[in-house]
Amino acid sequence: MVTSGHISWLYVAFGVVAAGLTTIISRRLKLIESRSEMLYLSFGFYRHFIKIFIGNFFGSIGMVIDLALRNSDIKPIVYRVKINKLNCDSSLLATSINLMLGLFTITLDDEVIEIHSIDEKYFKNFDLKKIQRSLSDVNDDNLV
Repeated sequence: MVTSGHISWLYVAFGVVAAGLTTIISRRLKLIESRSEMLYLSFGFYRHFIKIFIGNFFGSIGMVIDLALRNSDIKPIVYRVKINKLNCDSSLLATSINLMLGLFTITLDDEVIEIHSIDEKYFKNFDLKKIQRSLSDVNDDNLV
């Protein structure tokens, strides 16, 4: 649309309406809180997730090649990890884990987190304490 030099105002209007409806429905269902919305304006929020993305970019390419060529056996496993009372937003912690190479958050409670790992080596490279420490800096602008 933009590369052709023509902007379809119908698509733009549809996108704005869809985003607005999603926000209204999410607020009515209490899926988002008004104070958590300000977090998206914080530089720490973007810095945290960009660091994870860049840190895992080349590793994820290697993982895809490894999985495609079947160079090694895959042994998926689910880990149950006890965690201290969360001093950060649990959804940010789950999202941070999901961005890690080969990991996926299954459940997240106040005391236990279940993490699915494609293979044991990916879980060994994962440092939960480091992620929890970095999440404390997400709101460095004190917007929330």
